[in-house]
Amino acid sequence: MDWFALYPYFLYAVIAVYLALFLYSLKFSKGPLSSIFGLICLANAAYVAGAAMQFNSVTAEEVFFAQRIRYYGVESLLVLNFVFAYKVRYRKRLSPMTGLLISLIPILIMVLVNTNDFHGLFYADVKFFEYGGHLFSRRTPGPLYFISYSYVFFVTAFSIFAFFTGWKKSGFRLKSPYPLLLAGRILPGLFNF
Repeated sequence: MDWFALYPYFLYAVIAVYLALFLYSLKFSKGPLSSIFGLICLANAAYVAGAAMQFNSVTAEEVFFAQRIRYYGVESLLVLNFVFAYKVRYRKRLSPMTGLLISLIPILIMVLVNTNDFHGLFYADVKFFEYGGHLFSRRTPGPLYFISYSYVFFVTAFSIFAFFTGWKKSGFRLKSPYPLLLAGRILPGLFNF
């Protein structure tokens, strides 16, 4: 059995874990962050489901549909990560206006991704190739693609700031949750460069 045969099962297992965590947070958790944690798990499950669908796609239309599912997951995840960092650090609810402002860019990105066939502003070009019996795509960023990455960097920078200042406020105690939350924001970024 090769990697391509195992990969979908791995993704299905990851989806099952995220959905189990989502259901657990609904049923058993009563803390102030449990609903946000549950929604983060659901957004992650949507993203991984889109990746699994994209991996199993056999036509270009299926690839585009799966990619849209992935973007619904990832853009929701970014908003939820911002809200999570805000609530952990400042211990208060986000105002509705701030929540709307934080959600505007992800909504714009989802609109751009879903209508890219008409304008090509998010992806300038998409080329398909087959490898190992699977259809893959190589996308060329369009002129508005940078908005997505700028927003990712903004949310990551805010999270790092919020968790670091929270850790500093706690006197850099290692038993506080901030070092682990901070590592959870920094380490993935280091491994992606």
